Amino acid sequence: MARFLHFSALSICLALGCSKAPGGDADSASVSLQCEDPLEQAELTLDPDEVHLIVEANMQTIRYCYERALDTNPMLQGQVEVQLVIEEDGTPSSVCSGESSMSNQEVVSCVLSIFSQFRFHEQETQVATIYPLAFSYE
Repeated sequence: MARFLHFSALSICLALGCSKAPGGDADSASVSLQCEDPLEQAELTLDPDEVHLIVEANMQTIRYCYERALDTNPMLQGQVEVQLVIEEDGTPSSVCSGESSMSNQEVVSCVLSIFSQFRFHEQETQVATIYPLAFSYE
């Protein structure tokens, strides 16, 4: 199920799959522009609705990553696939970019940094999720 959010001339398409919570220590998670070990479908155990609510609550900050890059490239568009591993205490231990088509690495890095600060509810075990974000200017 995909959801489309429109912000004036900016359109950011979100497909269910990820999560966020405000605050947190940016140094708490390992952030990598490229995933060394992509997640397998069987590993994706975090509730997509929880992830979506956190992403939606932080959309303005995520959108800023993209809008800032539009100043230098007004035709910039692409997808960033965020892969998260969340520890039992709800903090991300790994945040990386999976299959992404975003050519601007500053946008990717900015988005990953935001996701690394998300906080989820406590789990009985480590959980994982993938959240794709598609950015396009209309």
